[in-house]
Amino acid sequence: MITEEKLADAWKVYEQNGQHELVTWLRDTHSDELAALIEGFPKSKSTFVINWQQLWRFNPTESPFDESLAEQAISHYPAVRKLIQWAVEDAVEAIGHSLDFDGEAFQVRFNRVRQPKDVTDTIKGDDVDELSTIRGQVSKASATKPRVTEAALVCRSCRTPNYTPQPAHGTRVPDTCNGHDCNASTFDLDYSDSTTVHHQLVRIKEPPESDGEDNHVDAHLTHDQAGIVNAGERVDISGVLKADIEDFRETAIPEFYVEGEAVHKHESDFDAIDTQAYVDEIKAIANGENGSPYELLVESFADSLQGDEKLETIKLAIILQLFGGWRRPYGDGRYARGDMHIALIGDPATGKSSLLNAAESLSPRSTFVSGKNASKAGMTAAAVRDDFGETEWSLEAGAIVKAHKGVACVDEIDKVQPEVVSSLHTALEKQRLEVSKAGINATMKCETSLLAAGNPSEGRFVDDMPRIQQLNMAPALRSRFDLIFCLTDKVEKERDIALAEHQTNIRSESGRAARKNEPTDREHTVPIGTDLMRAYIAYAREHSHPVVEDDAVKDRIAETYAEWRETDSGKAGLNARLVDAMNRIAEASARVRLDDTVQMQDVERAEAIISRYLRDVRVINEHGEMNVEIADMMETGKTVADRQEAKDIPGIIETLQPDSKSFVYVDEVIEVANEAGYKPQDVMGRIEKMADGSRGEQMVIYDRGEDKVRLL
Repeated sequence: MITEEKLADAWKVYEQNGQHELVTWLRDTHSDELAALIEGFPKSKSTFVINWQQLWRFNPTESPFDESLAEQAISHYPAVRKLIQWAVEDAVEAIGHSLDFDGEAFQVRFNRVRQPKDVTDTIKGDDVDELSTIRGQVSKASATKPRVTEAALVCRSCRTPNYTPQPAHGTRVPDTCNGHDCNASTFDLDYSDSTTVHHQLVRIKEPPESDGEDNHVDAHLTHDQAGIVNAGERVDISGVLKADIEDFRETAIPEFYVEGEAVHKHESDFDAIDTQAYVDEIKAIANGENGSPYELLVESFADSLQGDEKLETIKLAIILQLFGGWRRPYGDGRYARGDMHIALIGDPATGKSSLLNAAESLSPRSTFVSGKNASKAGMTAAAVRDDFGETEWSLEAGAIVKAHKGVACVDEIDKVQPEVVSSLHTALEKQRLEVSKAGINATMKCETSLLAAGNPSEGRFVDDMPRIQQLNMAPALRSRFDLIFCLTDKVEKERDIALAEHQTNIRSESGRAARKNEPTDREHTVPIGTDLMRAYIAYAREHSHPVVEDDAVKDRIAETYAEWRETDSGKAGLNARLVDAMNRIAEASARVRLDDTVQMQDVERAEAIISRYLRDVRVINEHGEMNVEIADMMETGKTVADRQEAKDIPGIIETLQPDSKSFVYVDEVIEVANEAGYKPQDVMGRIEKMADGSRGEQMVIYDRGEDKVRLL
């Protein structure tokens, strides 16, 4: 323990040649934090956050301790906190400012303490009662509310207030009253006379793509650190690890929690991946030193699956989905989406799940969820009522939010419930989710690619039915996908023999390794191993931001789109979403080479992939001719003739609704109505009138917050 006397002696040791080295170091390394404290204290800024990594590099002429000041802070944090508090006060004064630190106290906090530990290592308890840092993903977050830190407990007998400090976890009540000659043990809380701070409880778990178990650690965040994180975000939380056993008679195993000091949100999307260790290998692959990077990637992806040219195209499409295009602002408040969405609809045993599993394992950020029985909270995000912390409601992140900047793999997409589908629409298109319920108001980012798999409506594809009618998804959801591939299980003897031989070889190889007690990891059999590919994807997404520069490339995109749209009848079901899809795929293709310019080869690669998709759903035939009826059904779920029957706005809404209880987005109503000759303002006016019953009775329910509508 460091006494006040030793602390005062330590303060004097740092005084050298008329200057105080700790104060000088503080001004040199934490000038922004000093400026923020001067500007915001005491209303908006009540903490001073010390970067522990900087403190580690503090090298005074003479040290008053056997260890460095940073090492002292780990276990003697109260004393070091006091020492730095004195330095902050002197630094503020030296700058020429005067703050009333006597009237209002500020707290010194420590951030980025030691090397971060994951949840699994943290709950081993090696750092109990020490400063440390836990790294993980916020799975739940409570609303930010006042928490009593010193309770004014008024004795029911003598009315004496007993001021009792409260722990971060749980509450504390004195055994007896401290009033004169009073031994009463019952109290009432005088909230107005108690001391409170802003408080938020967050639950930290391992990120979904890690191999960690479903362990968690709760962290208490207070003061201006409370409320700065949302469910789904990746964070490092520095603080003091505590162990709690509620009843030792019941268990000897503690629950761990963190008294949070400071939060560091991951500035990089891939903080947990050491890309620098692979830079030379990544650049060699991207530059083509080992052959075509695209062929190497396809050969390394889901290598247990072998097939024809179509399967190779699907693999390449998923790989490009992992690399992704990139998101940037248009300048008018809107953003160009960079993430691709792909659906694999196929017969049983056609490798859909294997492709999803491969994508999940290779993406630097990923989640995997089944659409069957998935809730809104499990799929996207929601405010849920539970017993988390001391509040009735908390914010819980679902698969789409947890995979922010990565890929969410959703199996059995055809079994997703309508209310969950509705939340998916916003997540996929706007790439953010807003939750407002029970005092929780949060906007969560979900810049996530969706890779979905499902079965056709009949269980298998039926030859005498248009494929588009067998895609068991509502048109509104179907339109969110850049690419849809149909996988069929056809009898082809040569292919079947090759597939069986390949699977047998893989099983035999792993069996031989298991008998010798050798690792069964097959990285040595593929050109690009799992760790290298994850680093490759992360590095490309961080460092490559390609755009179309060449006019010839721009012309090629425009001409290709025009050709896809051209028909003898002059009517076309395909719309401009294809242009965005082509640009996203081309950007991802350029990222594979770490190129900042989209080349002609990237556009040609995008054309080939999209053409494969259009042939799969039978929008175009093998000769490149488009079927207008199928194309129109692809976009709206109805043929041109069906749409022409919808002569008024209610008919259009009914046409777009997948069922009588589902909402459709107003933007989609406007888009279809525009093709029928309606102006957007006229559509909005009609919807408003139908919603408020201006024509005698209410005809629609209009959710203005979500901008969705449905017929009554």
